[in-house]
Formats: sequence, structure tokens, C-alpha cells
Amino acid sequence: MVKCFGDRKEVEETLHLLPDHPLRLIFCVKMANETQAPIDRDAKLADELIANFPESGYLMGQRALLAYYQRDYDIAERLYDKTLLLDPHRLDIVDAYSNILYVTQKKLKLSKLAHDFMKLDKNTPEACYLTGTHYSLRGEHEKSAKYYRRAVQLNPSYVPAWTLLGHEYLEMKNSHAAIEAYRHAVELDNKDYRGWYGLGQAYEFLNMQQYALHYYQRATTLGPYEVRVWKALGTCYQDLNKPHEAITCYRRALLCVIPSDVNLHLKIAGLYEFVEDRAAAATYHRAAVELGMREPLHSSEWAKSAVFVARWLLELRTGGTAPEPGDLAITVEGLKTVAADKGEEAVGAADLLRRLSR
Repeated sequence: MVKCFGDRKEVEETLHLLPDHPLRLIFCVKMANETQAPIDRDAKLADELIANFPESGYLMGQRALLAYYQRDYDIAERLYDKTLLLDPHRLDIVDAYSNILYVTQKKLKLSKLAHDFMKLDKNTPEACYLTGTHYSLRGEHEKSAKYYRRAVQLNPSYVPAWTLLGHEYLEMKNSHAAIEAYRHAVELDNKDYRGWYGLGQAYEFLNMQQYALHYYQRATTLGPYEVRVWKALGTCYQDLNKPHEAITCYRRALLCVIPSDVNLHLKIAGLYEFVEDRAAAATYHRAAVELGMREPLHSSEWAKSAVFVARWLLELRTGGTAPEPGDLAITVEGLKTVAADKGEEAVGAADLLRRLSR
């Protein structure tokens, strides 16, 4: 039934036609994972189902997948561990579970997982997928591609393996083979943003930005909460000399990233400088200073932002506008840190600090 619906809106319009039954709730959880954009309500619903069916490996796996799509990797990993305790031979969870171990750099755990499933049956596509991910994490891309190829030979409809095979080809600078692999992925599942994102990367690698733009836009539609897609789209717009569109993409990326990303603030600030909107640039430079001090990051990463904001505040003062007390306070603290760290901006920061203190 899940394959019959295009998006969550269609499901919401149809749910009242379905009977009040646990299978209806399971369907809702499955559909949330199918859209790859679950909300907190979906996680709560899955928790209620697990409370009623605590021995269900399927429900545990679905709940873990919800956490994975919400980027709660610690929670997802613990849930997948529980799922394997309930059912050590469960194959339908290995792709997302191995992706989590890859992202969190759990080399030993991923190695053991791949070894266990290869020992169980080395001729399953899932075991080959795990082994490919294991080698990818070790940076052995040719070996990784070999196992992903084996996975799609065993199951030509295995979308995650086609997608990661494309990634490995890109790592090996074989963009044409990557495009072919990604096309297989989107032909099999055109609702998965990862294949479209991969096509965008491949065409960007070939310096074909207009093609890359098309595929990145498709990826943002399907994965609206994926930071890396919005950042890639922003970079593509920058390469095409479209700064306003790039700003929009980077600002959208900021809504998706927790904790906030200093580098994104710096990118946006730089683009506002490029379009000569100094007030907006100062806003994002100021945010970069505040984030840099709170993280804390070394002052070299945000020193230029502190200097920019200080000069902007002095311009405001010269024009007869009093700076906001909060802006002045965070800028003064930032300048003190930059001056004390003796970096390349230290002398300028000390001078600006004296001028702001007058």
C-alpha cells in the first residue's frame, strides 16, 4: 500500500477511510519512513506500538529508521542493537545501520557486523553491502565497489547498493560509471533523494553545473531537511554566479543543522558582502562570532567576522546610530579573544577594541 501514495499529504487525506486497527498505525509509521521526513508524532506512534508489541523486531527496526532519518544516530544505533538481539539474522536493517556506523566512524563495530553477516551467508546482497561499507570507511574504494557490485548482481533492485556504488565510483574519479549507478538507483526508486543528490555530485564533478542544479533541486524536493543537499545546491548557484539564490539555499541549510554551523554563517556573510549588503553581512558575521565563542572554536575561524562587525558598529556610530547593546557586548568579547590569541587579526582587533571603548 505504501507504494500507492506519493507523499504524506495523500496519506493524511486517506487515513480516515482505514479502520481503527494496529495495522493502520503500522502503516503510518512505514509511510513516514518511506517519505524519509518523519516528525516527532511518528516517533511517538512507533513507541506506542512497541509498548504493545515489545518483541517485534520489525517495529523496533522501523522505530530505529525513524531516528536515523531524524539524525538521532545514538538513539538509532541503540535501537538497531536491540533489534539484532531480538532477531540476529534480520537483513532489512543492515543498510541504515551500517550507514550510521559509517557516519559515526565506528570501524570496529562495522567490521564485526560485516563479518557476522558474511559468516551467516556471504551470498546475500545485504552481507555484501555491509562489507562494501566496511571497506569504504577504511578508504579502500576499489574493494568497496567490488562488494557493492556483487550486491546488485545478487539483487538488481537493491537501491542502497546502487547509490553507494555511485559514491565509490565518484571517489575513484569515475564520474560516468557513477552516473550510470545513480541512474539505476533513481529508476528503481525515484522518491529517494540520495540517488538524485548523487547525480548532482557527478555532474558537478564534470563541471556541468546546469545539469547538477537540476538534480540537486530534485533532491531538495525529496529531502527537504538534508543539510548537505542544500549546501551543494548553494555551492552550485555560487559557481553559476547567482549569489542571491545561493544565499537562499545556505539559509535553508541553517534551518536543518543542529548545532548551528559557523561555516554556513560565514558563507552567507561573504555572499552578502559580495552583493554589497553590509547590514545583512554584519548580522551573519555577528552570529558567527557568537557561535565561535560558544562552541568554543579557535578564534582564527571567526576572527575576520569579529573585525567586520566591529567596523560595522563604528560605521553605525559615525552615522549617528547607537549600536545594540547585545551586538556591542559580543563584539567586544570577540575582539578581546582575537587580540589575546595573537593571530593575524590580533593587531587590528586591538585597535578596533580601543576605538569601540571610547
